[in-house]
Amino acid sequence: MMIKLSYSRIITYVVCVMLFMTATEICSAQSGMTFDEFSLKLSAYFDVELIDDIKKELPQAAQYRIWSWDAGDFSGDGVPDVAFAVKVLGEKRKICRVYLFTDTDGFLVKVGEYNYNFIDLPLEVGLVIRNNCCYVTEKQKQFHWIIRGYRYDNGIVSVIDEFTTEKLPSVTLEEYTNYSTLESYQKTILTRTGETKYLKKYFTIPCYPRGKQIYRGYTSQAECSTVDYCQSGSFYWESTSDCSFKVRSVYDNQYLYMTVNVKDDKVISGRCDTCTADMVHFWFNGQMRPTTPDTSDAEVKTPKRKKGRKTEYISPDSSLVTISVRLGDFAEQRAKYLVQTAKSLDVVTRELLNTIKVTANPRENGYIVKARFPLALFGIAALPGDLQQTLSLNCTVMVRDSDNEFRPEEETILSTSPVELFERDSYSTLLLIPRNEWFGKTHNILAEQLIRSLQEAGF
Repeated sequence: MMIKLSYSRIITYVVCVMLFMTATEICSAQSGMTFDEFSLKLSAYFDVELIDDIKKELPQAAQYRIWSWDAGDFSGDGVPDVAFAVKVLGEKRKICRVYLFTDTDGFLVKVGEYNYNFIDLPLEVGLVIRNNCCYVTEKQKQFHWIIRGYRYDNGIVSVIDEFTTEKLPSVTLEEYTNYSTLESYQKTILTRTGETKYLKKYFTIPCYPRGKQIYRGYTSQAECSTVDYCQSGSFYWESTSDCSFKVRSVYDNQYLYMTVNVKDDKVISGRCDTCTADMVHFWFNGQMRPTTPDTSDAEVKTPKRKKGRKTEYISPDSSLVTISVRLGDFAEQRAKYLVQTAKSLDVVTRELLNTIKVTANPRENGYIVKARFPLALFGIAALPGDLQQTLSLNCTVMVRDSDNEFRPEEETILSTSPVELFERDSYSTLLLIPRNEWFGKTHNILAEQLIRSLQEAGF
């Protein structure tokens, strides 16, 4: 399943912990815990020497109190770690410092320190360690909460996922993003009855510049391998070996490149252009847009042509394009593509479509499809060498799998979102990310130690 942990249960658990802590004499809602009181609780998990490691990393020249905390494994090594929220006394800002400590080589090492805001009480910043993640809850305003999941792995602290819930008078809005699997969902719930009125599950596909090295902690390809993304024919879908695929994308200043690696236990290439065959479809709906448009511009919905080092926008004839790729026989007959649009095209757009290139090659237990699309097809005349902001494109990748060429009805369709032709909200999101940015949030503590050591050595 896409969501392995219910965030509503996390919120309920955090609230219960808060209520319990406020009912105790040690941690009242007015004072929090002193470090000595906190040490007594930690002694059930750690030796005194390890607890002293924590004290050395906390503010030395100020008084403070510990509020929410939890002990558990968020590093995946089977050894307990600890996370807690600290409020410095006398500080006017309503901020808690959240500390993450892991057991490394017999020491409790600080691997993370983050500032979290609260509205009324520091207890609004709650912590729960579950499923090898440390979840930190933050209250934005009344009935508006954000939960972030942190995980430590070999010197890197990554934000695994984020969950946001906001209760409005009639509905509750939920939004989830998993930076590790690239899966997301949006949900609208009737507040009074709890009935789900809208649910969209989709992938966010990060598109990085060609040649950019993807570091540990970031995910560059989406993997569609569960029945949640089976748009039709789920009865015939047996397992990931039957049909599943991974998709990744890169770009340069003129083209968008996409690679689809399909796992298929029986590849059907088709005897003719109309025969039953395995196929890959690329669905595009709309032009590329900045993810944070300038709202002061009255023409933000129809960007004008911009010159210089900025992105140059144009208006293509059609915003709805589907490119269907037939595999060929991987020998004499090459892969070919068919283009479908919502309306007739002008000469310029037809010339752009002629610059599309596709290839298909067999792989062990499947095949791989590579495609190149001109950016002008999506409203971008050309990208500057240093793209300044992330661009968004409605894009869904679909794989059609047939295991019997004489039974075309026995077909399974997997896609990165449950796409509907003219509904832009049903498409996945493809993000063109600048060279100096990433999709996700990581922190490399080893890099900081290396830089500190080089500076101490005089470099």
